[in-house]
Formats: sequence, structure tokens, C-alpha cells
Amino acid sequence: MYSEIVQKIVDTLEENLLTTWQLEHYVEKIGYSKFYLTRQFKKETSLTIGEYIRKRRLAISDFLLLHTDYKILDISFECQFQSQEAFTRAFKELYRMPPGKYRNMMRSLYQKEENEMDTVNEVKGWILTGTNPSLYGKALFCVSGRYDLLF
Repeated sequence: MYSEIVQKIVDTLEENLLTTWQLEHYVEKIGYSKFYLTRQFKKETSLTIGEYIRKRRLAISDFLLLHTDYKILDISFECQFQSQEAFTRAFKELYRMPPGKYRNMMRSLYQKEENEMDTVNEVKGWILTGTNPSLYGKALFCVSGRYDLLF
């Protein structure tokens, strides 16, 4: 659990992950000096604010790669990277492979897992109920005002 100030920083960062905000914008919104914010954040998370934002943006790109058909270039710009090359470099550093290869490999693993799960129609002791069980596990995801149905 984070202190109140670090939780406020995290909340503000999460609200603005896909914006082009600079550290000064966060400082202005939270109301503390940038030196105090950066020191407290690093002390409690062992990450700089920049590292945190970058890792979270890469996590969003991971999700988009696996659950949308967006081009890698579009994902890189959506996640605020300056170029596809910069995105690929950062992605490869964290996930140990380029985004295209990661997308193909993980999708094939998910497909294999879904095929194996489809062979089992019911779980002993469980009953599937509800008004629309065929939509369970589906979700809407919005990127730049465009909504896509996932799963």
C-alpha cells in the first residue's frame, strides 16, 4: 500500500497514461514540487515516474497487440512513442522480443488454449446462468474514440 501522496501520483498517472503530459503537468495537478514528487515516488515504488509511465504504456501496448488488429505503428503512436523504432526497442527490452513476433506467438498460444478449453463443455458442479452467457469474457476497449469488442 502506498502513502497518500504516492497513491495520488499513481492515480493521476493512470488517468493520463495516453496523453502527452509532461512532469510539470502532474506537479501542477497534484500540487507538490517536482523534486518532492519524484523523490517520494522513487522511494516507495523503486521506479522513476518516467519508468512507471513507460512500463504502463508498454503494458497497454501488450493488451492492444493481443486483443486488437491495430497496426504496430498505430499502437506505438497511441502509446505515446515517438516512432515505431523507439516503441520496438522499448518493447523488446521489456518483453525480450519484438512486438510483431510477440503478437504472433501469444495469439497462437491463446488460440491453442481456447481450442483446448472448447473441448470441455462444462465444469463439474458449475452451472452457467445469466441473460447472455455467450458474451461472458468479452469487453469493450476504447482507443482514440474507437470502440472494439475484445475476445
